[in-house]
Amino acid sequence: MSFVTHRLVPLLVIPCAVLCSASTAAAQLSTTRGPSFGVHIEGTSLTPKDGSTTSGAGLGFRAGYGFNRIVTGFVEFDGSQIDVQKSAPIFG
Repeated sequence: MSFVTHRLVPLLVIPCAVLCSASTAAAQLSTTRGPSFGVHIEGTSLTPKDGSTTSGAGLGFRAGYGFNRIVTGFVEFDGSQIDVQKSAPIFG
């Protein structure tokens, strides 16, 4: 190991170790109690056995409730649409 590399390793490793270590103050801040909601967009693709790949877009919604710091119940709905150009039936 060269002298420069030997000096740079601690300069990179120590800040990474400090940033990645668990902080007790941050661990005590729990935001899982009460209602939570989320909306997301998604991409979808389909590759038939003897066809070309088609793709589309979708949307999802999530609603949940945090009962305590450990248990959260939620329901999620996702949907997407793919426009298939060929008129061959798709099974599956």
